[in-house]
Amino acid sequence: MPRLALRLLLLVALVLSPVASAAPDDKPLDDLVRRYLADYWERQPEIASAAGLAAYDGRLRTGSEAEVRAEAAALKAFLAEWNAIDPAGLASVDARVDHDLLGRHARIRLAEIERFPGWQREPGDYLPLSPLTALLTDSGRPLAERATDLRKR
Repeated sequence: MPRLALRLLLLVALVLSPVASAAPDDKPLDDLVRRYLADYWERQPEIASAAGLAAYDGRLRTGSEAEVRAEAAALKAFLAEWNAIDPAGLASVDARVDHDLLGRHARIRLAEIERFPGWQREPGDYLPLSPLTALLTDSGRPLAERATDLRKR
């Protein structure tokens, strides 16, 4: 569970950063952050749901090897783009921090896939019960709506 908390903390920091008011020099990073988060939510819908993004409540990842390998390939592509952005050329301290957080998050995800393949040995990765619990305990939405999303999962 601490890994999930760390992921959510890093993502909240990225999401809450002042992207809309960024200087023109920060635009390539801003675009990369938006695409990275969209990809992350698509590949980890249970984490998106736990972060409060209700659009992902009815979904779970499959945990298939092909899905995990595709995620690793996408992360390598993101990291190549990330490496091409020189943090010294970013206009704000916030952007430099975002650059650092994004790179760290992507490298950690890639290491989890390639070096520490929990997806091969941890049943929790392919039998995700915590997202189901999160739906059941979400008091911000009507029970009938949560039950519908639970059946979709």
